[in-house]
Amino acid sequence: MVHVRSTDVVGSALRDSDAGMPDADNAAKHGVAIRTIRRS
Repeated sequence: MVHVRSTDVVGSALRDSDAGMPDADNAAKHGVAIRTIRRS
């Protein structure tokens, strides 16, 4: 099954990651699995 995230969610998650937010916190904030954050 493929899940597609909105460009707003993806952009926000990428900005948070670039700013140094831990993957687990980023995933929780955006309501996605940590694996999703780590694949970005």
